[in-house]
Amino acid sequence: WKEFDAQSQHAEEEPTEKAVLNVVSPASLGRLSASAFAMLSWCPTAFRIAYRQGRDLEWAVKGGEGSGGSEFGSLAHWALAHWDFRPESLKLWLPEEGECAVRLPFELREEFRSAGKRAEVRRLLADFAASETGRELAELASENRLLRRETPFRVQDGDLLLVGATDLLWKQGDAIHIRDWKTTSEELAPKEYYDAQIDFYALAARLYFGEKTSVDASLVYLRDLEANKKLAVYSEKLFTRIKQSVHNAATIALSGAFERRTDRCARCPWKNDCMQ
Repeated sequence: WKEFDAQSQHAEEEPTEKAVLNVVSPASLGRLSASAFAMLSWCPTAFRIAYRQGRDLEWAVKGGEGSGGSEFGSLAHWALAHWDFRPESLKLWLPEEGECAVRLPFELREEFRSAGKRAEVRRLLADFAASETGRELAELASENRLLRRETPFRVQDGDLLLVGATDLLWKQGDAIHIRDWKTTSEELAPKEYYDAQIDFYALAARLYFGEKTSVDASLVYLRDLEANKKLAVYSEKLFTRIKQSVHNAATIALSGAFERRTDRCARCPWKNDCMQ
């Protein structure tokens, strides 16, 4: 969130009179991302492979990232970051023929050149625009409400810096609303992984906007619109539990105790990369 980033940068520029060694026991990370927390929550072994060994994990669940792999998901996210949620404007961002009305990120150009991929993203977003959630977002966009899209955040909580980026966030009164886009279906998704990710976003929002702010969040499955009726409203008790889980994960990340969650191996999207 932009205001916080500006405050953080200013604080970092201020000189300090002397360095103070802060010893934390047990040792834990000083910085944790939403994706790292989600991976640790899903399976510590998968976290070790991706974050400690630096290996690229390939999504192995059939249909898990749409017809075009992760690039397809990235193209859908890019369109959602700019679109006003009205079906008639989709062709501005995903035309049937020709070039896009705006400059595309370099890494999306190859995926965008496929008319079939553009058509599939258009279909998914047109279906979403016709849904109740889509109509609500179109109304918010038309009212010039501040819909913060693809917004990075850095939130300090004690000795731990929480970092990540929310797909969609907006504030109404004392309420914060968070939505996270998914191009997979709920049936094929590793639910615990995605739930941990959105819990992390909710905690970061609560820490940043203050205790008087209520937070709700949900995953938006573009291929399974019925699943989008599941909205999590966070209580004080739930925030306490999530906060403890986040700080525990920061400790596990340095502990070396990366035990495999064997109960999740069969449905793990990264099972092909896991050492047998």
